[in-house]
Amino acid sequence: MKPMWRRKLQEQGKASLAISLPKEWTIDFNLKKGDELVLNKDTHGNLIINSSKDAKETHRTIQIPQNLENLRREILSFYLHGVKEILITSKDKLDTELRIKIKEMISSLIGFEMMDDSSNQILVKDMLNYSQISIEDLLRRIVKIVVSMYEDIYESIEKKDTELAHGIIERDYEVNNLYLLTIKCIRSALAFRTFEDISMDYIEYLDHLIVARDLERVGDCIKDIGTFIANNKLLLSESNITKLKSILTEIKKIFESSFEIFFKKDIERATTLVKSNKKTEKSLRELSQNIFRDEKNPEVIDIVNNLSKILEYAIDITEMVRKE
Repeated sequence: MKPMWRRKLQEQGKASLAISLPKEWTIDFNLKKGDELVLNKDTHGNLIINSSKDAKETHRTIQIPQNLENLRREILSFYLHGVKEILITSKDKLDTELRIKIKEMISSLIGFEMMDDSSNQILVKDMLNYSQISIEDLLRRIVKIVVSMYEDIYESIEKKDTELAHGIIERDYEVNNLYLLTIKCIRSALAFRTFEDISMDYIEYLDHLIVARDLERVGDCIKDIGTFIANNKLLLSESNITKLKSILTEIKKIFESSFEIFFKKDIERATTLVKSNKKTEKSLRELSQNIFRDEKNPEVIDIVNNLSKILEYAIDITEMVRKE
């Protein structure tokens, strides 16, 4: 990739070297003499320069369209692109039902808050302090929720608890919201480099984004399992129930280990885990065959298929460490 600007070092005084800043960049951040810049060094020794000021284009106005789905998409787009303020306006007076729908859209985006609400407009502000956010901490929060959802799958099968299964479905919304926040934070980190884990390089940010995506997909798989349990009777033989619970336990171990390996960058354990995964894959195949052959509701195979996907995502995360 070609550099955007080139500068030659200039000697300044007896001990310092200096460069001039690109004019376009200083205009974007409204910089002037005396403003403070923050300098950081990433893991490859590259010097990262960022301003404590917000860049231009962080304030947007939206005219409420007829299709509210278009409004939701536009708000989400501005959220992910780091827009700090959104003024939502209407030609007519906003009725109560429309205000409630807009409030629901905003409340699902972590950090966005409604600050001003008048008869025909709503002001939304981003209240996050990015300097105190760690991308790794965000991923750990998602992992914690996903693991708790997974544990409830085991319990809902064992106790045939449909209410517990409904709770799993609800918690997937938390995973989705944190996933969107992670995307937003990584985009902002790459653009402005104002995060607590500033020492991460671009490849590490990309790795964390991929892991966040896989986590969100695991959450979707668990939600699908929860939906099936909530809406269907699990008509399995005792032997197949025992096998299913054994597989659930094994996949949970692999899933939790994959993230520990990723965070610690433990290549040796990653290699071992990928090899041991073959045994679990075999158990899943055998359970699938048993269900098709013996069971009264073979559609329960959807549970096994989702477990196979969860296992696949866990191994994908582990193999990211192997490929470094």
